[in-house]
Amino acid sequence: MTALYLIGNTNLDTVECVAKAIRSLNKPHISKMFILNSSMSHGCLDDQVEIYRKYLGNLRCEELMLNDDGSIEQSKLAAIFKEFDNKIIDLTNGQKTTSSVLYMAACLCGIDDIYYLIRKPGTPDRSDYVKMQKFSETKTFGELSFFDLIYYNDEIDNIYKNIEKGNFHSKNFGELKTAVCYFFKGDYKNSIFSATSGNEIVIKKFLDYLIKNPETNSYAKSQRIDLASNRDPVGILTYFYKSYLQNGKNNDVIALHAVPWIISALREFRNGTAHYLGHHHVFTYSEVRLVIN
Repeated sequence: MTALYLIGNTNLDTVECVAKAIRSLNKPHISKMFILNSSMSHGCLDDQVEIYRKYLGNLRCEELMLNDDGSIEQSKLAAIFKEFDNKIIDLTNGQKTTSSVLYMAACLCGIDDIYYLIRKPGTPDRSDYVKMQKFSETKTFGELSFFDLIYYNDEIDNIYKNIEKGNFHSKNFGELKTAVCYFFKGDYKNSIFSATSGNEIVIKKFLDYLIKNPETNSYAKSQRIDLASNRDPVGILTYFYKSYLQNGKNNDVIALHAVPWIISALREFRNGTAHYLGHHHVFTYSEVRLVIN
């Protein structure tokens, strides 16, 4: 028999997306689900159960209440994991603390079917249901920096939550979402490729800003620095800032002085993925985390 382990959510649209995604897995009949609910999601327990039964059949349900901080006692998790041989874990809903604890427990128990739903930005009816990599060695958990594998998706949503549609940041937002999806799948080359795809737009926008800023434009002309040149935009940005800082300029533009170096590093990664067949460099887990961060 198969058991399904979920985290409660007050957003019933997401609950329905998860239910549809689980059904699409075509797994053996799920006979029971365990929902880890907070005090808030407990209030809509019946609605959640109804949605899951709509898509997965008339399965039994057991609710486990979370602590106020989103954690759960280890003994409770151990007890419910012992009950079934086949297990499916969904980490989509709930607080990030809960997702991290459930992910860790599932990995330590050797559970293979661990999934996370990534909804497509701007298209709420589309999503990717990603099977997450299982980390079987305890030393690996230390490398995850408090399981930030789960955190990336939420952090990106938070960073871009006030970005207007159509803004050039929208492309970066979408590509970062795609990068995280590839990251979960273990496709590191395409993850880096997506994460860095907006780099050229950032370079152009940054140069446009310096050209339109009266002080920086005047300084560039005085030093004969052609900000509009397309020959080596990253080199131009780097040279401009070295000169600008050395001459003791002091305004808001100074706060951006690290950007050319970040852009340059991202371009190296971008070129590496674009010419992958030429050098066969094997991109690593750590490199992907560095680029996305």
